[in-house]
Amino acid sequence: MISLERTNLNISTRTYTISQGNPSQLNADSSMGGSGAFTWDLSFTSNMLTLLDPVSTKDTLRFIIENTVFFNNKSKPFLSPQLWDAYSRYSYPQSTPYFFDYMTTFQFISTYIRITNDTDFLNENIKLVKPIEVWIL
Repeated sequence: MISLERTNLNISTRTYTISQGNPSQLNADSSMGGSGAFTWDLSFTSNMLTLLDPVSTKDTLRFIIENTVFFNNKSKPFLSPQLWDAYSRYSYPQSTPYFFDYMTTFQFISTYIRITNDTDFLNENIKLVKPIEVWIL
């Protein structure tokens, strides 16, 4: 985990990526370099990330929610970001829903809340959406 800590990316003061190397390009293959992050992969480390750095974890969750495409006038998540470049803050566009990213986002939020007890986050307005209204209710 510590080897993947980055302090020069634009998601948070400290960001934990899942790939090593220099930021290069976002094309979902091995040449992505050290700025690539995937919702599904990060969800496997949500306990460790939250315990290690709750501020960075909350910033990452905000980024995921900000980049979620909503269906039916923001009532339900439709396209959760699958991967992104933490350097450019560019979320790789999805053409079809990958519903497991919706579930892993829920898991990620749930883990963060359980560990930090930061229930205020559930009512925080993030791009006109409250996490409790979208992922919990």
